[in-house]
Amino acid sequence: MASADSNSVPQRSGWSSLLDLTPYHWFVFIICCLAWDLDCMDQQLFVLARGPAVMELYGKPEGMEANKIADNVKLYATYSTSIFLIGWAIGGLGFGVMGDRRGRVKTLMTTILIYSVFTGLSSFSIGIYDFMFYRFLTGMGVGGVFGVAVSLLAETVPPHARPFALGLLQASSVFGNCAAALISIYLGSLQQAKFFEGMVFLGFNVTPWRIMFIIGVIPAILTVLIQGRLKEPAKWLDAKARGVKAGSFAELFGQKPWGKHAMLGLLLAFAGVVGLWGIGFFAVDLTSTVFTKQFEKDAIALGKTGDDIKSYVAGNRAFWGGITSLVQNMGAFFGIYGFTWITSHLGR
Repeated sequence: MASADSNSVPQRSGWSSLLDLTPYHWFVFIICCLAWDLDCMDQQLFVLARGPAVMELYGKPEGMEANKIADNVKLYATYSTSIFLIGWAIGGLGFGVMGDRRGRVKTLMTTILIYSVFTGLSSFSIGIYDFMFYRFLTGMGVGGVFGVAVSLLAETVPPHARPFALGLLQASSVFGNCAAALISIYLGSLQQAKFFEGMVFLGFNVTPWRIMFIIGVIPAILTVLIQGRLKEPAKWLDAKARGVKAGSFAELFGQKPWGKHAMLGLLLAFAGVVGLWGIGFFAVDLTSTVFTKQFEKDAIALGKTGDDIKSYVAGNRAFWGGITSLVQNMGAFFGIYGFTWITSHLGR
């Protein structure tokens, strides 16, 4: 393969700078996109599946009123999200250090395996607490992937093409999110048709949320593609050969003026993450809350009763939750693409 960090190509400007990338650059770009896109798919599958999962795992405690059960389900769904995000933060910090010290490729493989395996195990949860444990470990892998993928791509492509390659990497996350939305829509349609009724696998009732988490195992296949084909970036190898101290937060925040800039960047990123989860990823829950009563009225109007109403409502919630995610992420793609172009003119 061609050298990963060759700078002998003519330097174009703007989006045309992507024409300067070599086949190896594009190979690294595709692998990083797949890692990040499937990571996003796993996140979005969790967002779409957490409500039904917690509802089934919590069950119906004897003697507890329906309103109390509903409140507790919402509470534990919130807990599972919080625990997932705590794992995400720990994974982002820990695997960021590992990527600096042990290498980008090894760390990327590790994070993909972690979030894939524990997403799959979430499907076999038997209660609330093991479900939240799996979500914590999945969050660690999810949190580690993006930083390592960005570092690998940024250190591989030529500097003048870096902003546009990274912009496309971020925009590609939409494909993972939309894949999760389409899975939810399809499974919601099957649930409305009572396709899964009475279906059992390994002692577990087959439900859309369990299927979603099983699908989340697919990214593990990526590790086969990565093994032996990706090379550590020349910049990372050079820094290691020179004995540069890497993966030290004390050194990062202690150096002037970079410590100040790093802290300001951290605050900006924090605002972005809060917006992503507070607005973007909870939009699905908002849709379910707003439309559940309407779905119940529609079911009654169609002459459905008992469990048929529940299947109809659950199917519609999965279907329209997927539609909400799909539309939102279509807008996100154009937003990311557009602001990447704006950034090249106005600055970060």
